[in-house]
Amino acid sequence: MKCCIYVLAITCALSWLAGCNSATPDSVGKIYPVSLTLTQESKPLVGATVALISDDPNAQYTVGGASDEQGTVSIFTDGRYEGAKPGHYKVVVSKVETEEIPKAPLDLQSPEFDSWAQTYSNRSAKSWTLVDHKFGNASTTPLEITVVAGKNEFPLDCGKQIRKEN
Repeated sequence: MKCCIYVLAITCALSWLAGCNSATPDSVGKIYPVSLTLTQESKPLVGATVALISDDPNAQYTVGGASDEQGTVSIFTDGRYEGAKPGHYKVVVSKVETEEIPKAPLDLQSPEFDSWAQTYSNRSAKSWTLVDHKFGNASTTPLEITVVAGKNEFPLDCGKQIRKEN
């Protein structure tokens, strides 16, 4: 019986400490859960970066997240506190794909290294933008949300799929 009481007391103490460490500081203010579902041509937009740009000129914290395999974005304030303050936001979305350059062969005297050097040594990795540039700028994005007290869920269409070299 004493063992159960000790385990219960330790569990409660650890839960209390974990809750204290994840509390939102007063300087952030009251925030509410925000979930976005990003699509492109009715398919989930995976691996996109999202920033919410507040209409409030006194906003102090960055607000945003990244989309998962279902195109879902959980929004965080200052990268650590789940949710956003109530208010109106422009939604900025971007996704870039970068060419993967193979590692150089270790033997610098080998024909494989010579071939690698001729192909890759004098150029940067190529990259492509996969979301129309208009979504990547607060002044041109058509995406907007208004966060209110309570749970906030927004489906957002990010236009046609593109692949534009940068």
